[in-house]
Amino acid sequence: MDKMHAGQEEKGLERLQDKEPEKIMGTDADVGKDATVSSIAAPIEKYMDPLDIPEPHVNRKRKRVENDEEVPAPKTLKTTQVAVRTCRTMKVVEAEYIKLIEEMGNDTRKLLEEQNSETRKLVEEMESENKKLLNKLTEKEDEIGKLKKLLKLYIEQYPHAYIPTTF
Repeated sequence: MDKMHAGQEEKGLERLQDKEPEKIMGTDADVGKDATVSSIAAPIEKYMDPLDIPEPHVNRKRKRVENDEEVPAPKTLKTTQVAVRTCRTMKVVEAEYIKLIEEMGNDTRKLLEEQNSETRKLVEEMESENKKLLNKLTEKEDEIGKLKKLLKLYIEQYPHAYIPTTF
């Protein structure tokens, strides 16, 4: 049987050697050219979940902070266990991140409301002062108008009187 398998393998190798090595696998739609083994494998890795890619075994202690104790990590972790732990951690971190963003938004909103209220108060104060000054200005203009009328009457009654030209 071994001879039979060896003969079949040789025939298969001869067939593959007859063909061009780049056209063995067919065409790759992503690349748009004749595919090689490496160009076929690349898209598969591209679409694989990174947690499904096997990791090299690392045998060392992992520090976990639980009541200030160092707990040795399990010697072997399956990829699914790592994935589950990573997903849980990611969810917790994402929830904390969302909370922080909401708190920052609330703080910012409060600060803006305080600034707006202070600005409104300042604007109202300035408007009231402007009204007061405008009222004073109109009073002064009225006084000037009255004085001009009095001056005209005086000039009409006493045309030869000395009137100083500078006031």
